[in-house]
Amino acid sequence: MKRNLGGLFAGILLVLAFIQSAPAIELSAGARLGLNVSGILGDTVKLMMPRFGFNFEAFASEWINERFGLQEELVIGFRGESMKSADSVNPVLGIYPNQFIYFEVPILAKWKFLKMEKFRPVLYGGPNIAFPIIADAVTVNGSTIDWMPKTQPVDVGATVGLSLDMIRGNAVIPIDVRYTMGFIDFLKRDAQNPYDLRLTHSVLSVSVGLGWIFDFSKKKEF
Repeated sequence: MKRNLGGLFAGILLVLAFIQSAPAIELSAGARLGLNVSGILGDTVKLMMPRFGFNFEAFASEWINERFGLQEELVIGFRGESMKSADSVNPVLGIYPNQFIYFEVPILAKWKFLKMEKFRPVLYGGPNIAFPIIADAVTVNGSTIDWMPKTQPVDVGATVGLSLDMIRGNAVIPIDVRYTMGFIDFLKRDAQNPYDLRLTHSVLSVSVGLGWIFDFSKKKEF
């Protein structure tokens, strides 16, 4: 975990830089809690059973005009796969089900496609940089093996989703559904089998949260 502290710090600095970058007409910040359904995809196979876990998110959002904005997030989320029986140990890869917790830094562009006063349906998407905090391989008898030495220190992917923001005064209640797809192999090459399959993360998330709006629209002219 120590080798990833520098990456975590860099991710936090990246988010803070983006927060200061846009001349926003409206700022908001808050937190969300939700459920992850994750899996692992390969070039030729789909592995194991989906894993159910949680996600914890802090976000800062800036609308730079009436339609477009940015959102930066700090997320701790569960990833990986599950195992219901010894039969789910993959015979091709010769590895056990993997269970991860990642620290994620999504940077998202947002589009408000309907202009409504109390409800804001928003489409968004953007890059997602993630750093493993915990990486375990689960054996057939239920014990765990530290998989961190075999895991890449950084995972790169993309996040797309839909959010319905309910506005109540200066409070915002975001209901969020998103999909995050990994682009790179999350295992180091020395952990691969002779087939050298590329393994990537796949995560579907549903969350709900609470935030606070700071409206500067009267101070901005466009």
